[in-house]
Amino acid sequence: MFLKNYWYPVALAQKVGDRPLSVTLCGEAIALYRDSAGQIHALSDRCVHRGAALSGGWVENDCLVCPYHGWQYDAQGHCRKIPANTEQQRIPFAAKVPHYDAIERYGLVWLFYGDLPEADRPPLPPLPEYDDPAWRTVQGEVTYTTHYTRVTENLMDFAHAPFTHSGSFGAASDPLIEPYKVEQLPDGLRAQTQFTNRPIAAFGSCSIVAMPHVPSPPQSPFTCPASSAPKRT
Repeated sequence: MFLKNYWYPVALAQKVGDRPLSVTLCGEAIALYRDSAGQIHALSDRCVHRGAALSGGWVENDCLVCPYHGWQYDAQGHCRKIPANTEQQRIPFAAKVPHYDAIERYGLVWLFYGDLPEADRPPLPPLPEYDDPAWRTVQGEVTYTTHYTRVTENLMDFAHAPFTHSGSFGAASDPLIEPYKVEQLPDGLRAQTQFTNRPIAAFGSCSIVAMPHVPSPPQSPFTCPASSAPKRT
């Protein structure tokens, strides 16, 4: 079970370079690639001809080329060239693969999973701190071998930090979580709270390493946005 008609982050944008990149979203293999203008596109990672993985190919004339027979697909998934055919031979209408709308923002590649018209789609979640020079951005990617709902639940659970993360930034000596408000948004929820970081040595050696996105002072503001992109059930 997946939430349809939402945007999902599927890769760090810096990972999509000169070669196609294969990702999995909601059980579907998808090939990401950049065109000559640097724009990212996303196609089903399965050639309609013989089922080869398009991510094993390359980019040519802003098309994704299948490594098996050289079929070329444009950003909308339509086959534009079959090298084994003459120019007079018509490319079959069915020679196309599904495509996904992609947006590069916040250093991530976002794909829209669903069938809503563009005008009716929810916007990407706002992250004003990303472009604020007063903030420093540290990105990471983690693969969890569990159901994606457990990951979402964990990210919204503030009370586990003093115990699960007591060896790094969680302060087991101060586990209290003050009451906080949950705000209903058009496309989700928003809540804000605070907890005390574990004290870090002011000088000399230290047996632990502070997480890069968590400041050392006991009370300092930070934003830790996170999204789950389910690969399969």
